[in-house]
Amino acid sequence: MSGWFSYATISVLLTISLGKPLNYIAFIAIGSVVVLGLILSHLYRFVILQLDWLRFSIAQLIPRMLLGSLVFGAILELLYAGVVLLVSGVNPFNKLILVVQDYSSWTLLFLLWSALYFFYHFFKNYKSEEIKNLQWQARENELNLRRLRSQLNPHFIFNAMNSIRALVDEDPAKAKKSITQLSNVLRSSLLTDKKRLIDLKEEISLVKDYLEIERARYEERLRVKWAVEEASLSGQVPPMLLQTLVENGIKHGISKLPKGGEIEISSKVREGQLFVEVINTGTLKKTTSDGTGYGLTSTRERLDILFEGKASFHISESNGQVHAKITIPKL
Repeated sequence: MSGWFSYATISVLLTISLGKPLNYIAFIAIGSVVVLGLILSHLYRFVILQLDWLRFSIAQLIPRMLLGSLVFGAILELLYAGVVLLVSGVNPFNKLILVVQDYSSWTLLFLLWSALYFFYHFFKNYKSEEIKNLQWQARENELNLRRLRSQLNPHFIFNAMNSIRALVDEDPAKAKKSITQLSNVLRSSLLTDKKRLIDLKEEISLVKDYLEIERARYEERLRVKWAVEEASLSGQVPPMLLQTLVENGIKHGISKLPKGGEIEISSKVREGQLFVEVINTGTLKKTTSDGTGYGLTSTRERLDILFEGKASFHISESNGQVHAKITIPKL
């Protein structure tokens, strides 16, 4: 609609600038073009929808747009000529050059209209598909996160129960205390399981409870060192992230050594990034083809999903120690 009214405005201004009389015949002629243009463009749109042209590619649309513009340009010229003949009594076809000029103008206007129409719908469909893809990706990511969490919890419980099982015969009192601590850990785990991210402070609380269970089993063979900066405690991390690294360090590192070893947990914030590191005595055991255990593989996947590639996870070995380092944007 705005296009045809713009045409009317331009026509009036051109008529004035060329010094031509702006009488009622001129107004009727211009007005008839606007009315006929509106009617025919809606009819053109109806044809496009009925023939389902929106499903075609650009290469397929170009000849159809040209044909449609030529046809509707001809219809507009015929109707316009009829209006001029009716109002002024002058047959426009007596001046063929004017007919060709008008017909070319109408065809160009319909071609421009159809190009804008298809561009608008292509852009709208593209945005719609993009939104659908994002929604699908979000659903897929959520399902993957649920799968990873559902697999991590049994994995964690199995290891914790093995630790308590070893205490049953050795020290029943410690085993009883460890069961109570395990229930606290499981309660915390269940509360955080429905969250995508939690404060590092909550995660450290869970890890401390877990370490109490393990220390009851390993006693002096397990030594723990903390180096946690206060500013890092409000950093957001996936639930059971730190616990998985600590568990992995004990299971594959310290538990294998007759004299045990030390596990050091540190965190800090630098330049908008949260740095978390777990260092344990031991060697890096290649348990899978990519050199990591299941827990570490899931850690990497969860970070990729939650932070869209902006977080990093590296694990390495040096001087009889395994270093697991995680960098996360400080939210």
